[in-house]
Amino acid sequence: MNLKPWVLLFICIISIQKVSAQETFPPPKVPIKIQAHKAEGKIIIDGKLDEKDWELAQSIEEFTQVEPFQGQKPHYKTRVKILYDSENLYIGAYCEDSIPLKSDIRVQSLNRDFDFLNGDFFGIRMDPFNGKRNCLGFDTNPYGVQKDLQAFDAQIVEINWNALWKVKTQIGKKAWVAEFSIPFTSIRYPRQKPGEKGTWTMTFIRIKRKINEFTSFPPLPRSASPTRMAYGAEIVGLDLPNPKANIQAQPYILYLNDRSLIHDTLSTSSKPKLGIDVKWAINTHSQLDFTVNPDFAQADIDQPIINLGRSAVNLPEKRPFFLDNAGLFFVGIPGTLFRSTFYEPFYSRTIGLNSEGLPQNIQGGARFVDRTTQRTLGGMFLRQSGADSLLGTDYFIGRYQKNFGKEENVGILITNKYEEPIRPQLAHVSNTSISINGIYHLNSNLNFNYLISGTQELKDHSKGLAGSFNINYKTNDWTLLTEHHYVSQNYNPALGFLSRQGVLYNNFSLERNLRSKSLPKSWKQFTPGIYLDLYNNLSNGQIQEEDIAIDPVSIEWANGEEFFAYVQISHQNLTDTFSPLHINIVPGQYNYTQGSFAYNSDLSRPFSFTVFGTFGNYYNGTQLEPKVSVTYTPDPHYVFSLTYDWGHFQHLGILNQNINTHLIVGKAQLYYNPRLYFNGLLEYNSLNQSLSYNAKFTWEYSPLSFIYLVLTNVNDKYNQYQERQVIGKISFIKQF
Repeated sequence: MNLKPWVLLFICIISIQKVSAQETFPPPKVPIKIQAHKAEGKIIIDGKLDEKDWELAQSIEEFTQVEPFQGQKPHYKTRVKILYDSENLYIGAYCEDSIPLKSDIRVQSLNRDFDFLNGDFFGIRMDPFNGKRNCLGFDTNPYGVQKDLQAFDAQIVEINWNALWKVKTQIGKKAWVAEFSIPFTSIRYPRQKPGEKGTWTMTFIRIKRKINEFTSFPPLPRSASPTRMAYGAEIVGLDLPNPKANIQAQPYILYLNDRSLIHDTLSTSSKPKLGIDVKWAINTHSQLDFTVNPDFAQADIDQPIINLGRSAVNLPEKRPFFLDNAGLFFVGIPGTLFRSTFYEPFYSRTIGLNSEGLPQNIQGGARFVDRTTQRTLGGMFLRQSGADSLLGTDYFIGRYQKNFGKEENVGILITNKYEEPIRPQLAHVSNTSISINGIYHLNSNLNFNYLISGTQELKDHSKGLAGSFNINYKTNDWTLLTEHHYVSQNYNPALGFLSRQGVLYNNFSLERNLRSKSLPKSWKQFTPGIYLDLYNNLSNGQIQEEDIAIDPVSIEWANGEEFFAYVQISHQNLTDTFSPLHINIVPGQYNYTQGSFAYNSDLSRPFSFTVFGTFGNYYNGTQLEPKVSVTYTPDPHYVFSLTYDWGHFQHLGILNQNINTHLIVGKAQLYYNPRLYFNGLLEYNSLNQSLSYNAKFTWEYSPLSFIYLVLTNVNDKYNQYQERQVIGKISFIKQF
């Protein structure tokens, strides 16, 4: 296919000049300072802000728009006040809104750690160490649902981090009010010297979803994340209690009834199980975690996928123990729009899960983290029960990161997997990886990430090497990313994720972010882009795969609706048989073109939908694949969704086969309140002839203490696997 018309069209589009520019600006050299007020009386967390101390606290009202019009005044005011006493930090937010208020509130569910982009919310980003690098996040919406997170270097965000804190909200006639109480025992901060006052960094953010307005204090450019604490204000005058060592223990007991049939082998079990997780905050900057006989019955099951590409798929981690401080142990180059992370030296799903994603018993483990403004030290050890000829498997992960400059760092990661055989005369299997990575900010818009990693096998002494770097330039007007990976054939991180071996990969992407008065008023942004992926075989330099995607139409409307369409031209050089869809495609050269489009409605409305479609050629055949997702939320207490993905492939493979695939995922979420709810999930995958369902009742009867009732049934005919589980689980958390 002739690429010149497409490239010329793209160049014309990105050359359009904007009439009204909204410039990116660097972090302030002298941060805004806010005086904290120490409460004299008792603060009752009820969402009313009616205590005398709230009247005396300094009012923060200078919010400005980040979206859609950077720097302009918000349509609705937000006022924030900060109090503290000997035990808690208190933050009150008064969020003015339209009248009548109730009908204009947008909240999509009462689920903890909600998606804040699709509803009204108010959030806090705080850096108690005042290091301008990392932060904690505490968010809520008008219904008082909690969301908390950790962020590192404004690149890695852990949304599954949970802390003990409270928030209450009130919805009035002209505003909704949020009142936060965050215990100092839930926050790490440095010990003050005698007579010294503490200084923390904070940023406050708010979204008014009906008009899709994102505001902040202090001001933020559109291109910066609110977790980039270099833009934050300094909260001064904090007379804080000395941080104390504290212990948080969470024991659990469950009863499991399991019936499985694997390759005609039937096994049943019915037994109780006990375990405990312990967190010990040793001092202001270090924490030691223990887990004995951990259980993850409450973790969501993986959603079905049909992988049509030649690279392995990186599935997300969902187990709580591995999500805590996951950002510290993540070493990799973040993925792109069209591809996930290329490889990771440490990928936690290699522990406690087999290659099919089925759970393996973890006997116990420990994790140590010591974090200061200058460096971070971490280590993790776990023991997995043996199977077949193994007595057990030991896993070790060690991490050290040194911070320098304002936002730069360099670090090392060491992993080791050791398989201990039952009989000493059998060979011991050990795999070790050593990785060095770093981040360097050339300026406020340009950063450089790099990674070098090596592996070695004890059994055959084979060694492998991988290296990566990317350069990311982002302003309000442009996004430019170039990313490069080298992975040798023998590179094999047994504790990591690897999409391909023996390959040199290069990626280039360019996006133009257009906001102009010449665009229709209903448009928020027009973002055409071009993306190039190139895979070369390391052994002979030949091209394995080459893809160019041209996105001439990418529109975001002011109300949050989005539409994009792109054309992808692909060249595939198969040296081995490739078998997607269980159909063999013989080695050879394949050139084909596909078109894709996507549209999502305003996802904050009670009824919303997303449509995605791909059509065109696929190797030696054709592909037509529409996908539709529908969500109905008559009330935040009731959320129903259905996704249907139909694939129609013709004349594919050596036998010119035809095949239709069907992926169906249905979900139901029913909330009595944010702490008592039911989740139901139904999944069907025609390719594997698999049908599974999961029903989970959850009651958070005390903060972070839960009762779970879980029913799971999986029937996968293609892999000859059936399992039914019924689990009852009680956990209790106690902080000493």
